[in-house]
Amino acid sequence: MPDDLGSKDKRQLEALARAALIVKLSAQGEISSGYAADTLGVSRRAFLDLLGDYGVSIFDPATDVAAEAGHA
Repeated sequence: MPDDLGSKDKRQLEALARAALIVKLSAQGEISSGYAADTLGVSRRAFLDLLGDYGVSIFDPATDVAAEAGHA
């Protein structure tokens, strides 16, 4: 176990695991960012920042931005 994790107690590790699960479910499109934020007890903006911490883009790569903007 990395040293920085070894210093955390069970409650802190459970919170990290819960956040990681919620981020993964959001990234897979299983839950909305609003629901994820509510579940974690943070603002939607804080959850979007958390996505960045995990390297998850807040943008859907399947979205055709040009078509959405009416330039297609």
